[in-house]
Amino acid sequence: LQNTGVAIFFLRLSLPQPDSDLAIVVPIFVAIAIPLPLLIIYGFMSIHRYYKKRHNLVTSINDEERDRADYEPLPTSDNEQ
Repeated sequence: LQNTGVAIFFLRLSLPQPDSDLAIVVPIFVAIAIPLPLLIIYGFMSIHRYYKKRHNLVTSINDEERDRADYEPLPTSDNEQ
């Protein structure tokens, strides 16, 4: 995003006192408002990535157990003979 400090600095220097106070409201609002939606989007993406990775891990473990059960014989105990 942009450097709002530069905008505030130039507005304070270029305008007289009551106008500069009114003019710096916009850069301050932009500096406060822009990071919030980006942080919310980043949080949703991180949570989605975590649950997707966890679901893939559980699915792969279940697939391995199912495949192993299909191809390996059941263990037999020596006491049954």
